[in-house]
Amino acid sequence: MLESAKQTLANQFEALAGKILDEKSKSFSEGSQKELGTLLTPLKTQIEDFRKKVEEAQSDSKTGVARLEGLIGNLGSLNLHWPKKQRT
Repeated sequence: MLESAKQTLANQFEALAGKILDEKSKSFSEGSQKELGTLLTPLKTQIEDFRKKVEEAQSDSKTGVARLEGLIGNLGSLNLHWPKKQRT
């Protein structure tokens, strides 16, 4: 009977320890995720801002290249139509 009581207590202790461990693990995981989110949110915002600036710079660059191509084309046309005597 004593042996049976010991085994029952051991089983109950093991179950209780497992339950406590599960609860602590869950609590730690939730806390860690919350802290990680707090740390990563500003980084995410900065990365999004950087991406927008890069996209704007690429757009501005494409616009600038298109304008330069147009101006070079106009200069080429002017040069073709300019009298040969004045080109020297």
